[in-house]
Amino acid sequence: MVLRIAPLLVLRIAPLFKLAGLVILLSFVALAQSWAAGNVFVVRGVTVDATGANATEARAKAVEQGAVIAAQRMLRRLAPKSHWSSLPALDRKTADNMLSGFGVDQEKVSAQRYIAKLSYSFRPDVVRGMLKRAGIPFAETAAEPTLVLPVLQSSRGTVLGNEGNFWRDAWAALDLNNSSVPLVLPFGDAEDTAYFQPVGLEKMQSSRLSRLAARYNTPKVIIALARLEAGGRMTVVVWRHSSDGTTEGPTATSFAPNDAERARGDQYLRVFAQRVARNVQDKFEEMWKTEAAIDFSTYNNLVVITTFHTLAEWRDVRAKLGKIPALADLSVRALSTRGAEIELGYHGANDKFQLALKRAGFELLQGAGGWQLVSLDEDVAAETTGMPSSGARTPAFAAP
Repeated sequence: MVLRIAPLLVLRIAPLFKLAGLVILLSFVALAQSWAAGNVFVVRGVTVDATGANATEARAKAVEQGAVIAAQRMLRRLAPKSHWSSLPALDRKTADNMLSGFGVDQEKVSAQRYIAKLSYSFRPDVVRGMLKRAGIPFAETAAEPTLVLPVLQSSRGTVLGNEGNFWRDAWAALDLNNSSVPLVLPFGDAEDTAYFQPVGLEKMQSSRLSRLAARYNTPKVIIALARLEAGGRMTVVVWRHSSDGTTEGPTATSFAPNDAERARGDQYLRVFAQRVARNVQDKFEEMWKTEAAIDFSTYNNLVVITTFHTLAEWRDVRAKLGKIPALADLSVRALSTRGAEIELGYHGANDKFQLALKRAGFELLQGAGGWQLVSLDEDVAAETTGMPSSGARTPAFAAP
């Protein structure tokens, strides 16, 4: 019998006792929102299969095996691929120390066998400490969800919708949520294709892309165009569009089918396209980790001035800054009823810290009195009311 629980959250509140080296866990049913997409410390869809003297023993073995698998996936999700060889070795004890709980997505239980798909949640503080001690930079925040448009170009034309689009099918077969770059696949219905036709890809305006992004509530859109070439090769051309109207690309990558894929006969194109789509997805993840990974072996300081109108605004500034993973220290050097001079101590490079500030809702401006930390909401208010924001805008800041 297959049981579906969405999901069953298992929280370890304390090792109450051990039996044959197994930690007994206490289970509670929790809301599915506890496993919301975008949490890099949660790994979903881990397939386990174990046998034992009875169903209870089989289940315990499966959960332990899955924890090691999930921990490895989680660490690789956080760390750039260039640092995977330096990741700490994982065993049952190490994974158990990082684990905060697990959930059951699907399970099949027999007298001596347990088969399931499980989701695991790990303790951020323990994971951070492990990676910092190993000297490995990591990105502990996920990117914002991005809409990906799998466009297929063939001799019959350019296709965005579902019908006859094996390239879209390849993306649909991937795990798009369980990633440091959550991807959203469009419905491919008439409303989607209306944005695309009749102008086609080459003349698709940013306003159309922005409306598509608004439909799926994503700040960015990626166009991934696949084109079959002579000899069975596939070329993928990628454009990246942001809600501010900027577009990056195109960048093109060519792929060749391997012998195993060619041997699949009628299934060759489906298997080949899935591998290519997975490769493109991996590149998106590596680009994000390169941008967001924090190098905790470096430390910098920056003194900034920020203004506010009320005490509530000042508390809001401190709360937002406190959520930036790279920020190690915040010291108030001077404080008045309208502003503050603060010293920010942070890990990583200056340009990455600037990006982190922007994601937190701030911008750094070079003013006559030094660096000014301005809320992006303040900029919007200035544009709306016509009041100028303080400071001269600069694209980046130099080392303080």
